[in-house]
Amino acid sequence: ASIVRAVLMYAIAGVGRQLGRPRDGVQCLSVAAVIQLLIQPLWLFDAGFILSYTAIAGIQLVGEPLFQRVKGRVRSVVQNLLVSYGACLGTLPCVVAIYGWTSAYGLLLNLVAIPLSVYATYGCVAVLVVGAAWLAAGKLLSILPEFLLFLLNWLTEWTASLPGSVLFLRPWAAWFVALFALVAV
Repeated sequence: ASIVRAVLMYAIAGVGRQLGRPRDGVQCLSVAAVIQLLIQPLWLFDAGFILSYTAIAGIQLVGEPLFQRVKGRVRSVVQNLLVSYGACLGTLPCVVAIYGWTSAYGLLLNLVAIPLSVYATYGCVAVLVVGAAWLAAGKLLSILPEFLLFLLNWLTEWTASLPGSVLFLRPWAAWFVALFALVAV
């Protein structure tokens, strides 16, 4: 669902740009959701669909407005935190309602996990390009993204092993979490 959402949002933004419309992420997100649900209405009950849309809504409605207020040298560091905060805040009521728990350290872990995953993705693309031209060089280059992904996996497992890493919440408490999310904004 998230790949379809991303492609739809990109296409909708492109059409809007061609029509001279200003970029509006919330409108693109909304139109993409309507299109997906017209094609497959049962996606409304799919955890992946719900979490994908609520994460992007949180980023656009919470993360981006907060990021616009940040000035100076800390802007690039704070960006990861605010994107993660927006996504976590957007998905929190749904995560609790669907799974009955949430991560206590997820927001802090994302400060490291987001850059690691971005650099690992860039590394994988570089491996594909270099490996297509020269297989031996591609294999050698693959050590870097492989190490980054290993580190990401290790950090995730280590964080999950910390005391209190999981906050178990009763699903009926989802209304409370939603209220908390509204107050936090």
